[in-house]
Amino acid sequence: PGVTVKDVNQQEFVRALAAFLKKSGKLKVPEWVDTVKLAKHKELAPYDENWFYTRAELLCHQAGVHWCRLG
Repeated sequence: PGVTVKDVNQQEFVRALAAFLKKSGKLKVPEWVDTVKLAKHKELAPYDENWFYTRAELLCHQAGVHWCRLG
């Protein structure tokens, strides 16, 4: 068979797919994204301005969907 997601470095895959989601423009980022905290013990929003795309990819990956079909 061909190459699968499990055959590549997962950190690189997450970064690459997050960049694709941002570049494609198919994932609408909510207006509140810059004010949200990711946990109740956190005081600030994430430092990475692209955290929403990374989180979206991680959620897809955890759900077993290795390719988000958006649009």
